[in-house]
Formats: sequence, C-alpha cells, structure tokens
Amino acid sequence: MIFSNCYLFSDIDGTLGMENKGIPIRNITAISRFVENGGIFSLCTGRMAVNIKSFTKDIAVNGTCIIDNGAAYYDYSTGKRYGIRTLPEQSIEYLRFILDTENLLDVTAVTNSGFFHIMKSDRIDMPNDEDLERRLKKLSEIHTPQMRIVFSFPPGCNIKEKVSLWNNLGFSGVSFIQSSDSYIEMMPKGRNKGTALIELCKMQGIPINRTFFIGDSYNDMEIFKIAGFSACVAETPLELQRLCDRVLGPCMDGALADFIQLLEMINLRIA
Repeated sequence: MIFSNCYLFSDIDGTLGMENKGIPIRNITAISRFVENGGIFSLCTGRMAVNIKSFTKDIAVNGTCIIDNGAAYYDYSTGKRYGIRTLPEQSIEYLRFILDTENLLDVTAVTNSGFFHIMKSDRIDMPNDEDLERRLKKLSEIHTPQMRIVFSFPPGCNIKEKVSLWNNLGFSGVSFIQSSDSYIEMMPKGRNKGTALIELCKMQGIPINRTFFIGDSYNDMEIFKIAGFSACVAETPLELQRLCDRVLGPCMDGALADFIQLLEMINLRIA
C-alpha cells in the first residue's frame, strides 16, 4: 500500500477545520483514503481530551494522538490518556507571581480530570452561578498537579517578547510557549508537540523521517522543525511558514486534503 508505515499528524483548530465552520468534506474523505491505503493518521493538538471527539467524530483516527500541546498522549479508540506530564509543585508560586504582575483576561488550569479557571484574587466573592462556580477556583484552593496553565492576554500584547521574558525568570521545572497571538502556556519543562513526537517515535519504534505533520500556529513551531516532512495552511504566520517544507492552501478549502494528495502525487513508498 502506498502509505504503509506513513505516520500523518494533524493539528485540529485552523488546520483540520474550524470550530464554528466544521471540517471540510475534502479532508474527511482524504483522511479515509489515507488510512485505507495503509497510513496511520493521528491528531496533534493543544485541545484537551474532553473536547476532541465532539469535533472529530467523523475522522478516521487510527494512531496515537498528541494532546494538550504535548503534555499527554491519547488513545482515540478508548478515550484514555497516558504519558501525562504535570507541572512541579513550585509552579503555584510562579503562578502567584504572574497573577500579581500581569494584566490577564483569563487563566485556565488543565488537570488530569478536566480544567478550571483561576480567580486572580482570593478576596473576590464567588459568583452566584453553580455551573460557573464549578469551573472557578481561588489560588488557595489549587492543590492537585496541573498539566499546564493557559494565560489569556488582551489584544495588542507582545506575546513573543513576554514568552522570552518569562523563560528568563529562572523558574525551574517549567517552560513557557506561545500558543497563539493571545495565549501563553506554562508547560512542564521541555514539553511541546515536537518533544512529544520524538518521545512517541521512540516508544513505538517509528523512524522520525516517516512522520508527516500539518499545522498552522505558534504551538506547532517545534514540531514543524522536527517532523520528517512538515506543511502548513495558508493562514499560518509567515515566520512559521519558513519552518515548513510546504505551504498549502487555506484551511477550509481542504489544506489537509491537499497534503494527502501531495503525498499521493510523489508516490511515497516507505517500506
């Protein structure tokens, strides 16, 4: 089969499709064709396990997925996570420092069991709304290990500069990554989509040159450079396009289908 031993990883939002528009039929059809011809198709996303299948239910996923920007792996068929990395205990102190010094729109903590929003001050009264209250925690209430913490900034903030500043603060056991024009994430030290791919390849005996990736944003930066062959959609920022082997068409025109067609045209036969 033309795609035997070929491992294709795709980002979800802005690559596979868009939340408010769905997934192009071209992509769904091309992925099915890819899998039927021996390929292994997986998702590689910043999404949590709880909000993956509702969007990708029509997709033929038959490989191990990378989720939470590399903080965990996901067995799509069973819905189980494994290889979970968590932030060190001292990350709560780092979080306290950031909350005291930054103007933030929202702070979200992702745990092994879900997610919640963090209130900036313990002095703020909890809202009179049971559903919202369930998703809110005061800093003093945070005790369980977090997989990652997501910081949302108002428009106009220089995210790239802030990432560099935070990574130079000397916080041990964590690293900060830019995931979009408005978000920074505190991750376990050295974890990102790229390092997760390297680890997954070692665990499953996959040569890195047999991996293919398509994405669109800043949380794809490392994996663009690490995958055997990488591509991006047309909407990808120019500085990231330069890291890819191929720039394709727009997401909703079926850029992922274009990628699979490219692999077919050059007749990749990986033994």
